[in-house]
Amino acid sequence: MTSHKHVHILVVEDSEPDATLLTKALTEMDIDVKIRVAKSGEEALDYVFKRNGFANCVDPDLIILDLNLPQIGGHQVLREIKSDDCLRTIPVIVYTSSDNPEDVWWSYNLYANSYVVKTFDLQEVFSKIKEIGRYWFKTATLARPI
Repeated sequence: MTSHKHVHILVVEDSEPDATLLTKALTEMDIDVKIRVAKSGEEALDYVFKRNGFANCVDPDLIILDLNLPQIGGHQVLREIKSDDCLRTIPVIVYTSSDNPEDVWWSYNLYANSYVVKTFDLQEVFSKIKEIGRYWFKTATLARPI
């Protein structure tokens, strides 16, 4: 598991039911997790770049990003995060309802760490989210500032 006392996850999701479901699944993992939900691409970028009221926020250890967002879309959020020297090592998991091959291609082209298609089966949602958490926080070693 990561060396931090808490794992900080930024969920970027404009759908209240999806955000609630993700939050519930993440809190049921065997990991001490702190979750912040951003409801738009603009809010997500303000959070990670620590602007517009987010100056004292904690850097996320993982970002779960929907593509279909108001204001600034998920691909633009991904582009800006992965273009920044300080943020590019944060794993970004695209978690979206789109199984469009172009969305998949563009996400990986913009350096998404994984692409997961949302499901409407509650048990499968929990299974996928727990698998993501298990991999990123128990199997993988995350990059930390040196």
